[in-house]
Amino acid sequence: MIHKQTILILTSTTTGNGHISIANSLKDTFNTEYPGQYNIIIIDFFENYSAKILKKSIHSYSGLIRHAPSIYSAVYYATDSEKRFLPALAVLKIQTRNKITKLIKEYNPDIVISVHPLLNHVISKTLNKQGIPFIILITDLLNVYQSWFDKNSTLHIAPTKYVEEECLKHKILNVKTYAIPIDPKFSIKINRDKIYKKYKLSKNKKTILITSGGFGTIKAKKIIEKFDYLHDKYQIIVVNGKNQKSKDSIAKMKKQIKVLNFGFVDNMYELMSISDFAISKAGAITLQELISKGVIPIVIEFINGQEKGNIKYIKKEKIGIIAEQNYLEVIEELVNNPKKIDEMKNNMLKLKDTNSRKKIIREIIKIMN
Repeated sequence: MIHKQTILILTSTTTGNGHISIANSLKDTFNTEYPGQYNIIIIDFFENYSAKILKKSIHSYSGLIRHAPSIYSAVYYATDSEKRFLPALAVLKIQTRNKITKLIKEYNPDIVISVHPLLNHVISKTLNKQGIPFIILITDLLNVYQSWFDKNSTLHIAPTKYVEEECLKHKILNVKTYAIPIDPKFSIKINRDKIYKKYKLSKNKKTILITSGGFGTIKAKKIIEKFDYLHDKYQIIVVNGKNQKSKDSIAKMKKQIKVLNFGFVDNMYELMSISDFAISKAGAITLQELISKGVIPIVIEFINGQEKGNIKYIKKEKIGIIAEQNYLEVIEELVNNPKKIDEMKNNMLKLKDTNSRKKIIREIIKIMN
């Protein structure tokens, strides 16, 4: 029997959908490009290999983001330096000390990949001692949180040139730049007419996608109310994520505008294919997906901390608009200025790379061999 090399991808399912979606993208690409050749295992490290108190702390993430963002922001900035991160690292190590050895013995990986910033320092030294290659796949687009940097790693993968520069500043010399890997479905060529027909949408109206992130924090109902009188000009798709309350309240609304009302979806690639604008958060994975489909992001919300750099990235690359309140006016201005829309779409085209996932897995295989 031929020995299958084991690739262990460490992530978290409780701190948003982005980290797990990257892990799934890599796994799907391995299974498509090299069917049956590798053993790909995705592990939620905090859920399965940490002490109860750390697990509870990680589970509090969504509550802090929704109900106490200022507290989350304060913690983020308080730990975002090499010296100030040390106390947090000490706590993480205590809470995971015995679990790391158990994890490695259980799966005997040929390589380990981290797609979550809090995992790196707690596992890298152990892997280094055992001679197991370790790759860190960064998901920040411009400003990089301190815990992404780890000199014990074999390779850092930066999603942008700005992040590569940050790595080099922190003396992380083994770094390569590839766009964040997204679901392989985003590279499928879509027949837009079929999708319009499938959802009974008009090709003659502008389509606005409201995407609320995994936790559904954007107040979609208010947005729909603002656009309702422009029902002859726009149609709306809402993805509420895990926010069932938002989905139910939209379903009960009296409205003239055409609205498709979804909860959590696995066909975002289809919905983005027929969208002109996306009123969204500033999540890095969402932005990468929008770039792949040429949909202009109108960002009305961001997590002050991990997503602040993404806001700067949008502005630097001129691929969208930050409009926390005046999103209706912003979209109306863009509709009346097709030249500006074309400029943004061209800028997005320069950043588009739906094949980065294939390039990343080639790097993984190269390191293993």
